[in-house]
Amino acid sequence: MMNPSFRRRSVISRLRRRRLVAALGGSAPQGAGPRFVVTCVSTADPAHRITVSLPAAVAAEVMETLPRLDELPPAARAASAALTKTLAQSPDARLRRVAASRPDIAAEEMQRLLFDPAWTVRQELLANPSAVVRIPSLFLADALPGDAELVVTAANSFAEALRRPHVLEVEADAPAVLEAAARLAADYADDRDPEVREAVEALKDVLERTDDLDPRRGLLGRRVPETPAARPGEDAFSIGLVMVEEGVDPVVTEETPVIPLGLEAVETIARDLGHDPVWAEFITRLAAHPSQRIRAEVARREGLPVAAVKLLAADRSHLVREMLLGNDEALEELDGEAILKIVADDPFLLEAAVSSTSSDRVLGILAEAFAESKEPLVIEQLAEIAEDLEEDEEDSEE
Repeated sequence: MMNPSFRRRSVISRLRRRRLVAALGGSAPQGAGPRFVVTCVSTADPAHRITVSLPAAVAAEVMETLPRLDELPPAARAASAALTKTLAQSPDARLRRVAASRPDIAAEEMQRLLFDPAWTVRQELLANPSAVVRIPSLFLADALPGDAELVVTAANSFAEALRRPHVLEVEADAPAVLEAAARLAADYADDRDPEVREAVEALKDVLERTDDLDPRRGLLGRRVPETPAARPGEDAFSIGLVMVEEGVDPVVTEETPVIPLGLEAVETIARDLGHDPVWAEFITRLAAHPSQRIRAEVARREGLPVAAVKLLAADRSHLVREMLLGNDEALEELDGEAILKIVADDPFLLEAAVSSTSSDRVLGILAEAFAESKEPLVIEQLAEIAEDLEEDEEDSEE
C-alpha cells in the first residue's frame, strides 16, 4: 500500500497547490517584472540543456525550499541575493513572503517588508532570526503594537538567535541585538495576553544566560564553514533556478549564475508544473531522475508524455509503480502486457491497482491474468474486481 507519510504529504501538497494555482489561474503573471526558469542538464549529455519557464505559483513554492546560503557556491550566493532583492520588491505578496524568509535579505528591503500591507509577509520576516537581529529596535517597536502574534514571533526569533548563534548566516552587531531583545522583553513584560507574557519570559531567560557572549566580537553569529553545493539527487542531473527579465528569452549557459535546487524543490516542480506541451521534454527527463521520490511525483501527473509513461512503466521502484497504477490516464497509453509487468506477481501492487483505478479495461486485464492465483489477498482483490465490474454493468443497463 502507499506509504502513509507520502500520502499525507501528497494531500497537503495538493491542497496547497490548488490554492496557489487558483490564485493565478494556473499561469504565469502578466505585465512587467522578473520571471523564473528552471534549467536541467544531464551529465550523460551535458550539451543538451532543457530550460522551461515556471508559473509564478510554482516558482514561489520552489523558492521556499532553496538551499541554505552555506550550501551554495559563491556565484550562486550572488544570484540568490539578487533574487531575494527582486522578490522583496515584487507586487506579488507571495513572492515578498518568500523574500522575507530568506537569510540574505538586505536591510533596505527588510525594513520595507516590516511594514508590508500583507500581515503574512510581516509575520514571515519576524519569524526569520537572520532578519530580526538586524532590525533597528525603534523600527521593531513601531511594527509590533496591537498584534500579539507578531510580538510572540519576534520574541521567539530573538530567543532562537541567542540560543543558537552559530546557525545564523548573517553578521549582526551583538550589543545592538542584546539591546533590542531586552527592550522587547521590557515593553511586553506585563502584556495582557498570556501567550505574549510566556514568550517574553522565555526570552528573558535566554537573555540572563548570555553572559558568555563577548560583545567585543561585534558578531552575534559566525558563518558556517563553506561546504560543497548540495546536489539535486545524484550526479546524473543538475537542476537549477534562474531569474530572467520579463520579455527576454532565457539563454542559460555554463556561465549563467544558477541557484542549484535540492530534491524537495525538484519534487515540487515535478508535482506542480502545468501540462503545457512545451514542458513535455522536461517532464520526460524527470521521469528518469535518480530519485524515486521525483519519479513517483511524475507518475502521478495528468497528461504525461507517452515517452515518460514508458520510462515509468519499466521503473523498478515499488513506489513509482504504485503511483503509476493509480494514474488511469497514463495506463491508457499502455497495453495489457505492459500493465501486467508493472504489477508483476506482487499482490500488494494488485491491491493498489484495484483500489485506485476506475478503468474497466485495466480491471479486466488484471482479473484475467490472476484468475488462477491461490494467494488469499489476490483472491480478495478478484472478488472486488468482479463486484466493481458487475456494478458498472448494472449502471450501464439503467
